Amino acid sequence: MIKIPHEKHAAYHEAGHSVAYIVMELDFGGATIIPEYDQEGNGITAGHTIPLTPPAKFGMNEHGIVDYAGPVAEAKYRHCTVFQCFCEKSANDLAHATEMRDKLIAFETLQCAAGGEPPESKRDIDLRFEHNAKLIINRHWNWVHAIAQALLEKKTLTYDEIIDII
Repeated sequence: MIKIPHEKHAAYHEAGHSVAYIVMELDFGGATIIPEYDQEGNGITAGHTIPLTPPAKFGMNEHGIVDYAGPVAEAKYRHCTVFQCFCEKSANDLAHATEMRDKLIAFETLQCAAGGEPPESKRDIDLRFEHNAKLIINRHWNWVHAIAQALLEKKTLTYDEIIDII
């Protein structure tokens, strides 16, 4: 169960994911800030960005960056830490980024066993995901802001509508 955030927070969050998809040239279907609830009325999610690129078509690094981009954009808008956004409302993003990090470590461990470099630490990978997401969000903040404003107005945007906005 999550606490459904202020609608503006969700708009910037989903806009961040959308911008990361666009910059990394990954297909996605659009974004929404319509929250979902379970049968008891508990918040499940505050919004979605709909991926279309099959996971096999882009790597664990790209997954991790996209997962971080939403909380990074929300944190920038709210003037708080990315960690605070992950802890308060982004449990799904954190779980997915952690899964990608752990898969990346497993892959690097296999490469190391075959004579490659030792794997990065969990912390180093998390910092790299966050750093790259921040680069994207800061470089394209005007896109994030424009998408967030449109999400606040329309609640749901298709990929084509998002591209028209930017």
